[in-house]
Amino acid sequence: MTSAEKPQGEQTGQVESLLATPNLADALESEQFRHFLDQVPIAIVVSEMKNPERIVYANPEFEKLTGQPSVELEGQPWRVLKGEGEGAHAGQKLGAAVAESGDFVGTFRIDRASGAPVVVDAYSNVIEDDSGTPAFRLAALVDVTVHGPGQREAFEQQLREKDML
Repeated sequence: MTSAEKPQGEQTGQVESLLATPNLADALESEQFRHFLDQVPIAIVVSEMKNPERIVYANPEFEKLTGQPSVELEGQPWRVLKGEGEGAHAGQKLGAAVAESGDFVGTFRIDRASGAPVVVDAYSNVIEDDSGTPAFRLAALVDVTVHGPGQREAFEQQLREKDML
């Protein structure tokens, strides 16, 4: 089953589980963990929180979903990510939104060079090291192209209600 075929709630649960991984900052520096991320059916991109913040990793699912090769992203700032905000996030660029937001970032349309455009929900989280210093920013994209705008809006409302609780 591809990520597009999985229920949106299941993919969101996978994102939340990944972001809640203990010692994620240490794990991101491990080649074994990167190999694990290569197999995750959710698009993942990671930056190192040095000044300036630069992308250090994008998994194969990210490449497949967005059409952007990881070799072109590595060493670049978030602004290289393609994507235009939709709905409440209209006019917002995906890269800027990831760098400025946390948790649920928004819904974005990504026009790919080959293939039909894709609509994604984007999530972002800053990962701190053991001393509480920001070490990495992880962004996850979930393909919601098959879901209509009404379903996305209802899901966004559920996320807001969950955050309020």
